[in-house]
Amino acid sequence: MEHLANVIAQAIQHRGYALVDVLQPCVTFNRANDYDFYRPRIYKVDEEPWYDPTDRVAAFRRGLEWGERIPIGVLYQTEERPAYEEQMPALQAGPLARQGFRSWGQADYEESIGEYL
Repeated sequence: MEHLANVIAQAIQHRGYALVDVLQPCVTFNRANDYDFYRPRIYKVDEEPWYDPTDRVAAFRRGLEWGERIPIGVLYQTEERPAYEEQMPALQAGPLARQGFRSWGQADYEESIGEYL
């Protein structure tokens, strides 16, 4: 649980897209992959001294592992770069749904309405 909480915290703190895949045994509908299946196979990638989370190819290979070994942890993380909303001038004032037409200016609004009426 502590490891999972740490991975979720890292995903929340990461600027941009983060995908967290939680492996959880279902003893009701999937009795083949129970706790006894996962325990001997799970390994933490961050405990391997040679693993580099910035290596995209190695992360892809780790993501395809399933069977005798199953990796958990941060498999891939890019360097810091501007988030999508920071790169789009229209989003500087916040989400478009909250901006309304007033942020465009009345002339832009009238012109846009005129195109469709």
